[in-house]
Amino acid sequence: ACQQLQQQQRAAAARAAEAASGTSGTSGTSGSCAAARLGRGRGRGGAAGAMFVFLSKKIAIPNGSRIHSLAWNHSQGWIACGGERGLLKVLKLETSTDSRARGVAAPSNLSMNQSCEGHGGAVVCCTWNSVFRKLTTSDENGLIIVWMLHRSEWYEEMINNRNRSVVTSMKWSADGQRICIGYADGAVIVGGV
Repeated sequence: ACQQLQQQQRAAAARAAEAASGTSGTSGTSGSCAAARLGRGRGRGGAAGAMFVFLSKKIAIPNGSRIHSLAWNHSQGWIACGGERGLLKVLKLETSTDSRARGVAAPSNLSMNQSCEGHGGAVVCCTWNSVFRKLTTSDENGLIIVWMLHRSEWYEEMINNRNRSVVTSMKWSADGQRICIGYADGAVIVGGV
């Protein structure tokens, strides 16, 4: 049963890839499509569980750096990718407004693919403040940067370093007024805009 489900998922991914193969991205993306098998869990009957994901865009990551953090601003289409050696890429995903194309078959393009410089170590945490259009990132050295969008480019708005511990988690409040920051040493700090 598990093998049959996997075959059905592969066939569905292949059909979706064929349907979307006419679309191509911008800003360094490729039009290649693939299905990826993910997961470590066990499914029914003891077989290895699998989740199939349709990849419609391939983003070039400099020097093969590993990605440590991702954050997606669903309401505005921004994606932040943080990785080794201070890597921070901010992408803008434009999706079609055509209601007939949904899910993996919906055409999408990247209207921005910006590399942001400012971190010296691996970017381990990213979070969006969609209310004020800000991105907050932290690296393995504890450096926190708040980025703002100005004239279609992301710039450093504020830099903070507690110099005592590494950030393990950050989250903005729903109204975008406050951010809660958790550190590896157990400290929790709440700050405002």
